[in-house]
Amino acid sequence: MTAGAGSAAGGREPRRAVLRVCLDVNVWIAYLLALQQGRVGTVPMRLVAMVQAGAAGTIPLQLMVSQEMLGTLEHVLKRLGLPDHLAEGFPQAIDGLMRVGPETLDPALLTAGRDQLAMRDREDAGVLAFCMVDRVDLLVTDNLADFLTKDSERRETQLVTRTNGITRQLFVLLHERVDGVSLAVAHPIDAVAWLAADFWPDLASLRQRYP
Repeated sequence: MTAGAGSAAGGREPRRAVLRVCLDVNVWIAYLLALQQGRVGTVPMRLVAMVQAGAAGTIPLQLMVSQEMLGTLEHVLKRLGLPDHLAEGFPQAIDGLMRVGPETLDPALLTAGRDQLAMRDREDAGVLAFCMVDRVDLLVTDNLADFLTKDSERRETQLVTRTNGITRQLFVLLHERVDGVSLAVAHPIDAVAWLAADFWPDLASLRQRYP
């Protein structure tokens, strides 16, 4: 992959004033199901509320999503049996949410590049490539292991216990290219905790927090 416009020549880019956040398809599905079931205060609902507000504390948030991800979401929702008006309208609402964010982005102008990443799942490769090429700062997903690559750096964050008593070790994946483009891939529980605490999850801060 080549560096896009705005990269600092020969070094790391200065941190933007806006945190670019991409919510994976599984996060949007969890949000919609919680909304339908009237379960308020869930982690996905808190994440989406932050994105809708365009900020988490003092951190401005810009939602990032590709047309490919929106298409995948529509397909999954139809497969789950949702009526067409909802399966088609929900991705359109997400598209609109990105357009009114702090950077007012047009998803039609965003790129993809999954063929340049060696990953087993082409869909996940497309999401990761999109995030790297379009300079997403934080990718939030429940499927962390799907974004583990030979070049990523794994740092354990916290142990969580589910309602069924099963304990899960959460971790964050740090992806960094030689041209300074970087990305953190985190679980929704960690992402909500960081943003609620006004913690900006750049790679240097994450390495210091999780040595």
